[in-house]
Amino acid sequence: MQGPTKVITVSRKSILRQIIGNLGAVIRTEGIVKLDQSRRIAWLTIEIPAQNSTEGVTTECFHGSPCMCDYDAEENVSEVAIAHFISQKNIHVNDVNYAAFHETYSQLRHYISWCHILHTKFQLLRMEKMGFLMHT
Repeated sequence: MQGPTKVITVSRKSILRQIIGNLGAVIRTEGIVKLDQSRRIAWLTIEIPAQNSTEGVTTECFHGSPCMCDYDAEENVSEVAIAHFISQKNIHVNDVNYAAFHETYSQLRHYISWCHILHTKFQLLRMEKMGFLMHT
């Protein structure tokens, strides 16, 4: 008989470090700025080597959103950097949840498309009811 499920959290900072290592990139600077007694923002600068012979080394600077503690601020800026690498550098993070994530994302895209179709139909019916469209 199995006991209760144990939730294991892998920090975004650790995932970012793995991405950076695989790219041969380096974190050049990082820090946390306190906005007031309860809020702080983390930032980091990453130097990314050229991906091909036509590019040079690029430096990307990332800033997180205001958070209540240092750990959350570091996690937040790491998430921003990971999102950048996924969307702009065509990085794929293959973890044990990827298959489930991919299936959920595919279903979400399907439902979003379906919602757009229904919304368009609704708008057309509403315009017809208000007399903006005339049937021919």
